[in-house]
Amino acid sequence: MACADLKGAKATAAEIKKAGGQVVAYDLDVTDPAAVESTVNKAVKALGGLDVVCNIAGIGHFANSHEETPEWFDRIVSVNLNGTFYVSRYTLPHLLKTHAATGRDGVIVNTASTSGLMGAPWSAAYCASKGGVVNLTRALAYEYRGKGVR
Repeated sequence: MACADLKGAKATAAEIKKAGGQVVAYDLDVTDPAAVESTVNKAVKALGGLDVVCNIAGIGHFANSHEETPEWFDRIVSVNLNGTFYVSRYTLPHLLKTHAATGRDGVIVNTASTSGLMGAPWSAAYCASKGGVVNLTRALAYEYRGKGVR
């Protein structure tokens, strides 16, 4: 297993190791596509392959939409939606390779929110980003069905 948020990754990695699992921990900014690609490649090399990807990075805050700053809106969308895409994009070739070599499906688990299915006050950026994650997940599911990634 690879954990890519150093704040919680070290504690999670310690628990996984204690249970006998193989794990590596990395500090990763999911909004940086080059960093995502590099970290994915390091994790795959360290672990010998890739079977399951969990996109759980997410941020949000409350603000009236007429007072929301463009910087915060962009940051929320960048972490929640773009980060989910970047991690999916750079792990997909490895998941496809795993399927080709083993016959086992690769798996991507994307975490969204009920706010991705319905609006919520003071959360326009969060709702927009999580709605994007819901439809990104649907798009990936249709694109890769029957190709060894679910």
